[in-house]
Amino acid sequence: MPPDPDPNHPAFSADDMLSTAQVADRTFTCISTWAKRRLRGDGPRYLKIGRSVRYRWGDVEQWLHAHRYWNTSQYPACGEEQAP
Repeated sequence: MPPDPDPNHPAFSADDMLSTAQVADRTFTCISTWAKRRLRGDGPRYLKIGRSVRYRWGDVEQWLHAHRYWNTSQYPACGEEQAP
């Protein structure tokens, strides 16, 4: 049985466009974390619309899934890029 929906974190469809604040809230991280990932180029794809940044929720989910590990020995070596 699926878990009860959380009213503080509504379900998003893969095509929903989220702000940086929404992604940070949904992933329990800081907004600055996502800004740093954009700067380094190691985060999920995003869209720049004028001065606004938007993430497609499906891209965020895919990126999160690619960064799941069982233990610390699975982390990429320092300076090594994670496969998309």
